[in-house]
Amino acid sequence: MDDAKDEVRPELVTFSCKETYVYKAPPASTVGHRAEVWDVDNPMQEVACSVVTSGDNCWVRLTDKTSGELFAECPIVKDKPLTASVETVVDSSRYFVLRVADRESGRHAFLGFGFRERAHATDFTAALSDHIGYLRRQQEAREMQQAFQAAQAGQQGPNLPTLDFSLKPGETVSLKLADKAPVPRSSFMSKRLAAMTISEAGQSGALLPPPPTAAKLEPRSLSGPLHEGSCSAEAAAQTNDMQHADEAAEQQESSQKRAAKGGDAAGSTKEQQPEHAELSSVPDEEQLDEKGEEGDDQFGSFVVA
Repeated sequence: MDDAKDEVRPELVTFSCKETYVYKAPPASTVGHRAEVWDVDNPMQEVACSVVTSGDNCWVRLTDKTSGELFAECPIVKDKPLTASVETVVDSSRYFVLRVADRESGRHAFLGFGFRERAHATDFTAALSDHIGYLRRQQEAREMQQAFQAAQAGQQGPNLPTLDFSLKPGETVSLKLADKAPVPRSSFMSKRLAAMTISEAGQSGALLPPPPTAAKLEPRSLSGPLHEGSCSAEAAAQTNDMQHADEAAEQQESSQKRAAKGGDAAGSTKEQQPEHAELSSVPDEEQLDEKGEEGDDQFGSFVVA
């Protein structure tokens, strides 16, 4: 560790919690550390915890809650797994085992460490995982930079395999191209338009044939609702107009026929009327005399009565 370089770089606090507890951690068993043997109800000391990073270095610092003095510090060892510095227990997600070390003497010890809230423990683990991911990306970037510099210098990088795509002496490359006749554009478009539906043709911009004329349209029955029929609202209106026009033509034709028949009957009546008038215009003298006598008799009998 280069202390001179570490002092130049600023420190960044990625996690902080004011309520954490320190315990005496006995040696781990064959399955790992267990918090149930720590007597978690009686912690050794209550401290504040923070995760501090500075470049590639990271520490878990435990400080006194009242005075703020450093109680213990756990450095995250680089180039090693995270469990070499911070190890979880097997029976809880809120307790850990820290490998604390003294910067001056280099001596280290293992302390039990825990949170009251599970959310704080989750944030603590996430801060450490972010730092490990940062170290991994830094290492990958350094390796890629070394490989790029070696490639520019004409040397083979340590992680780049040798690839030679040049043709060796005597090697040939054969290409097989299918010989297909060109498809005429007109036949292709006609087949495409024939296979397209009305909605696809409208979306693609293809022109549809013009609608049929009124003389070619056949009347359709509109007994049901328009949305149940196969014709649209415009076709239904056009069919109704045609039906009304046909009915009007039939009525006009029938009225003309009736007028023609009435004219023939009136003409025949006028021709027959003069004959009857001539017959009835010359009364018989005997009939007049008889009528006069009958009138006189009736009047006379009326007076006598």
